[in-house]
Amino acid sequence: MPKRNVFSGGFTLIEVLIASSILVIVLGSFYQFLSFIYHNYEGQLAIAESDQELRVAVSLFQNEIQNAGLDPIGTAFSGPRTKDTVPTKCVKIEQPAQPIMEASETVFHFMGDINGGSTFNQENDRNEEVRYEWVGKSGRAVCDRKKSKRRDEDTLYRDTGGGLQPVSSGISYFNLDYFDENGQQLEGVGADPFLDPTNRNGIVKVLLTMRTSNNKRPDKMGQEWRSVIYLKNRG
Repeated sequence: MPKRNVFSGGFTLIEVLIASSILVIVLGSFYQFLSFIYHNYEGQLAIAESDQELRVAVSLFQNEIQNAGLDPIGTAFSGPRTKDTVPTKCVKIEQPAQPIMEASETVFHFMGDINGGSTFNQENDRNEEVRYEWVGKSGRAVCDRKKSKRRDEDTLYRDTGGGLQPVSSGISYFNLDYFDENGQQLEGVGADPFLDPTNRNGIVKVLLTMRTSNNKRPDKMGQEWRSVIYLKNRG
């Protein structure tokens, strides 16, 4: 009786190599698919985190600047500030208290008597004089005279007397437009981006436009936000 070939029902070496190659191709494609899903999820998560941070910044900015000109007693803006700690157009000089001290496309500096004390003292009256400023790709704030001084790019800052503090990063575009009670847009005169006192006194509405940037997914545009803010103490 002839011996039985136990390998007669198995695979040849060529068949094993072909099957292995196909398996490698399938696994490689599956890995690429998982990698695409992961990076897409990571990008969407980064966008969601950036948008949430922007919502907080918009809410804080909107709620605070509505206090510009707040004067429940009626005497807060009748005299000079007790202590000048926030620069006005980069110069610390004693000036009468004003509802809006500075206004430009990237800067909004305002005052409001929140606690009803009829004075503006940065040591005792917190958050009654606030200055917002957005720093773009240059990494330089308006009042940074030293060329070596660098700020975080694409970041909104807030100053209540102790210097600029970051509020929200990842803001690739920031712009403020100002309007009077007739809907007329107010702008700086000539090359000066800051509104003069007359125009500042006429502000009753601010249009805030911001756009997020996505550092993890630079190929994706961030979300744009627009908010119309009426200064309730100004109309």
